[in-house]
Amino acid sequence: MKPCKTVLIVEDDMATSQILNIWLRGHFVILLACDGEDALMIIEEEMKTGRQIDLFFFDISLPYPWSGILLKKAITEKWPDFDSRPFLAETAFAMPQDREEIMKAGFSECLTKPLDRERVVETITKYL
Repeated sequence: MKPCKTVLIVEDDMATSQILNIWLRGHFVILLACDGEDALMIIEEEMKTGRQIDLFFFDISLPYPWSGILLKKAITEKWPDFDSRPFLAETAFAMPQDREEIMKAGFSECLTKPLDRERVVETITKYL
């Protein structure tokens, strides 16, 4: 079966990015960005071609000046239709207040590192 749903992964750690790509590429069309600027450029290109991004998967700690929270806000302000799409967060910060801040920012789910392959695939599938 050919993957049909598209997931944009924004992850600045190359090893984690490649692991996520390997885990997900048979299930979904994967777009990879290394920071906020790269993500915005990819979204612009996808919009020009008429392709849609079905789910966003962001590392919360991105290179300055971005964070996953700021990037989600920038995307949904520029493209309000994306506000109805699932945004998933991944973070190494497992403190309850960190998770609370992420969820208040409108993320559908927050996964903590180290990531578990089965949980990542299940969570993305759940929201698609």
